[in-house]
Parts: sequence; structure tokens; C-alpha cells
Amino acid sequence: MKSLFDKLPERKWEIDISQLAVMAEFARGQDELELVMAVVRAYLEAGPALVMAMKNAMGEANFEQIKFVAHRLKASSFNVGATRLSAMCGEIEEDAGRGSLDRTKNSFAEFASCYEASQKDLEFLTKLVKKGIHVLVVEDDMSLRPIWQSLFDRFFPIHSMDWVISGSEALNKIRQCSNVGFPYNLIVTDIFLAGAKTGLDVLDQVQKTTSGPFEMILTSGADREKVVEYTKAYPRHPWILGKPLVQAECESVLQHALSNLSLDCGGADGTDLEIQNGS
Repeated sequence: MKSLFDKLPERKWEIDISQLAVMAEFARGQDELELVMAVVRAYLEAGPALVMAMKNAMGEANFEQIKFVAHRLKASSFNVGATRLSAMCGEIEEDAGRGSLDRTKNSFAEFASCYEASQKDLEFLTKLVKKGIHVLVVEDDMSLRPIWQSLFDRFFPIHSMDWVISGSEALNKIRQCSNVGFPYNLIVTDIFLAGAKTGLDVLDQVQKTTSGPFEMILTSGADREKVVEYTKAYPRHPWILGKPLVQAECESVLQHALSNLSLDCGGADGTDLEIQNGS
């Protein structure tokens, strides 16, 4: 999560970004960004109905319902970093417990404004992440991990990286992430991998099933011309990097990949946000 949260654009955030980083610790080795964004999406989907339920409960002076909704929003808001909103929900919950409708109404007016600001931040973050890079590296040589991590940090400041060592694991990850609406848009795979599946099997599957923008890089110590000839049959040609890796070649390929993916988006506050590379 460091590569995401340390490089977010300058803006006055209503949400506490550090709280999202704390929540990411629950991933326990899984994709941290995927976990955080799943929680954020669930919050954004459930939030409007809960706010409306709060408004209706206040109109009916239904203190038990007010307490129930405030309690739910208090916990979920804290989880997504809306800590000020969470504190307000706690106040509303206490007011309702005392049967103080006037105080609760006053709290709700400020609460509604704070909820809207938090919602905009989370929608902005969601849009930003979608425009970032979701990387899958398929490589059984773990000594290369710090090299690729360093390159991604430079060229893709906003990214999430998964690492697997076999073609079978890669195919499973690709299916899983596509099913939850968070597909990979950059896949780096060695050709010869642990297990029966190869990087060419991964290439074949991605070419058949991926419709959105993506870039794929094949790495191999095999004869480069043979690899190029084999991949000519695919409509979307992968980039080819020889092994051992050469820094200048890696940087050139990643620069082109960044350009092809067109990573720019408009900010939630109406400003344009462009994700720049680190070169």
C-alpha cells in the first residue's frame, strides 16, 4: 500500500488515508489494494441507503432506528478512514439514546455535509485506483522481485503488484481479479515457470479473455527471434525482454507501456489529474 498512499495527489482529504493503510494489514499476504477497495466499494454502495434511513428515522422521531443506523455508520465510516464522520455518528447515537431530537437534528445537518465530503473523497480514490496500474508478475526467480518493484515504483507511482511463481497460479489470479472488477492491466511473465503451465499459456489466456486495455511483457533467456516469431500470431503483441534483464531495455518497455495505457483521469474536484512516471 505504500506505493499508493505515499504518492496520492495533493488535496485537502476529508478521509484519513492512514486508516485505510491500517485496514490493509488484514490482507495477510493477499492483495492489499484489492481488499481496501472492496471495503470502500461496499461502503459507497450501502451508504446512501443508510443516510436516507437516518433522515426518515429522524422525521419519525424513531430513536431506536436512529441509534441502529448511527451505530452501523459509525463503524463502517471509521473503517474507510472517514474518522470525523464516524465521531459524528457516535454523537448522534448518544443523542438518540438520550431522546434528544433537537440535538440530533443539529448533529445531522453537519453529519450530512461531512458524509458528502467523505463520499467524494472515496469516489475520487476509487477513480484514481482504477486509473492506476494493477500488476501481475509471474516469475519463479524471487531474486528479481526487488528489481521489478523498483522499476514499478519509478514508472507507475500508483500501482498494486501481485507476484506468483507458476502459470497455474497466474491463470487463477487473472480469473479472480477479473471477476471482482479489478483486472490486471500489466502482466510480466517469464516463459519457463514452475509447474506445467508456461508464460505462453498465460499469454494465450489473456489474449482470449481480456477486452480492456492491458500490456504484457514476456521475459526469457531463450532465442529472442523465436519468441518474437511465435507471438506474431497474437493480435496484441507482447513486449519481449531478454534475460538477464538489462535496465535500459526494461525502462524503455515500461515507458512505452505507460504511454499505451493512457493513465490520466479527472479529479473529483473538477481538476485534471495525470499519473506521471518517475523518470
